[in-house]
Amino acid sequence: MGLSLYLAMALTGIAAIMVPVYFLFLCTYDVLYYGFSISVIDENATLRQGYNLSYLIDDAGSATGGGLDYGFNYYNGNFKKDRHQAQKDKFDCCFENLGLEPGMTVIDIGCGCGDWLNYLRTRGVNGIGVNITPTQVKVCRERGLTVLLTDWKKIEGNAEFEKLLFGMADAVTCWDTIEHYVPAKYAKSEPMKDVIYTKLFQLIQKCLRPDTKVGRAWTSCLHYGTSKKTLLRRYNDYLLDKFHSGCYPNYERRQLNQNAERAQFRQLFEQNLTEDYYMTSVLSPSHFGRHKHSMTIYRAVVLFLVVFLDPNWLPRFLWMNQEAWMDQFNPDKLEDSPMQLLWIMWEKN
Repeated sequence: MGLSLYLAMALTGIAAIMVPVYFLFLCTYDVLYYGFSISVIDENATLRQGYNLSYLIDDAGSATGGGLDYGFNYYNGNFKKDRHQAQKDKFDCCFENLGLEPGMTVIDIGCGCGDWLNYLRTRGVNGIGVNITPTQVKVCRERGLTVLLTDWKKIEGNAEFEKLLFGMADAVTCWDTIEHYVPAKYAKSEPMKDVIYTKLFQLIQKCLRPDTKVGRAWTSCLHYGTSKKTLLRRYNDYLLDKFHSGCYPNYERRQLNQNAERAQFRQLFEQNLTEDYYMTSVLSPSHFGRHKHSMTIYRAVVLFLVVFLDPNWLPRFLWMNQEAWMDQFNPDKLEDSPMQLLWIMWEKN
C-alpha cells in the first residue's frame, strides 16, 4: 500500500508539471503557425488524422457507400430526393459536362474513399486516384480501385508517379479537396496561395493526354465569401483548420480562375451550389457537417485514445460538438454565407 501511495503521489506530481507544459507547447505551436507561418506539427499529418477520425466515428460517408461522401449531394432544388440518387445525380452531371466516354481515363486528385472512382468504373471509365490519407487509400484498394498514396505536390519529380500519371488522363477532377491544398499559415498571403493553385493546374496540364478530345478539369471547391469575418467566424475557421487543415481560395478575386488561366486553362462552366452543400448536412445529420452520432463503447474508446495520440484532440472535440461547419452558412440568405461552393469546369487552351 505504501508503494502504491508513493507512486500515486509521484505520478500526480509529474502530471502537475507536464500538463501545463503540454498546453504551453500547443499554444506556442499556434502562435508560431498562425502568427509566423512556422510549422511545428506537419499540417499534412493534421489532415490525415482528421480524416482518420472521421472514418472511425462517422456512420455515413463514402467509406460505407451510404450515398454520402466527403463533399455533398446534388439536389438541384428537389430536397425530397433520396441521398443515393442525389449523389448519383452529382456524378452524372460531372460525367456529362466533361464529355466522358467508356474507355477514357480520369485522374481524381484527393479521391477520398473512392465513390467517384467507383461510379466511373460503372460507366466504363478508368479511374486513377491520388490520396494523402492511408486509411482512405486502404478503403479504395479494398474496393478494387487504383489509388496512389501520395501528396499531389510530390508527384512531379517522382519518376514512378510521373510514369503512371503524366499524359495519361482525358480529364482530371478535384472534388472538394482544393480547400486543403494551402496551409492555413498562408491564409493571409494571397501570393503564396496563388503559387500553390497555379502549380495544381500546371500538374493537371501535365496529366492530360496531348491527343485527348476532352482535355478538361473539374473542380468542386469552397471559396471564402465577401462577408466580414466576425470573431465567431475566426474561431470556427480555427476549429476547421485544426480538424481538416487548410484554407479556401478567394471568392471575390475568383482566385482559382486567375491561376487556372496562368496554367493555360479557360473556364467553360460555373455553378454555385452552396445551398446543396448546406442542405446535405441538414437532410443527413450523420454527414460530417453535423456529426450527429450516438455514443457507443467503440466511439468512446476511439475518442479516449485520441486524447493521447493527437495533439489537436481538443479542437477536434470542440468541432464535433459545436456544429462549427454549419456556421459557415447563412440559411436565411445563402448568397451572403461566409463561404460559397462553386463547381467549375476548365478546358486546356
